[in-house]
Amino acid sequence: MDDFRHVFFNFDTYEEHAEQIAMMRARFGEGFIEGYGNILVDGNKPWYITDEKQVNKAINIKIVSEDNDREIEVEEIKW
Repeated sequence: MDDFRHVFFNFDTYEEHAEQIAMMRARFGEGFIEGYGNILVDGNKPWYITDEKQVNKAINIKIVSEDNDREIEVEEIKW
């Protein structure tokens, strides 16, 4: 997170990251998100990705609604 803060955003919590990802997805739709890469949506890789190595599988967003309101839940996965 220190490296991420230095280059991208001064976020301290996973919730701040989740809000940023939700905002970028809402504004720009499906696609590469600067600082996070190509992420999973509802467990699926983007349709245009052919190489699994180009997907950041550590981030999976669940689309609940496409309206303007955002509700964010963060769950840390232990490897």
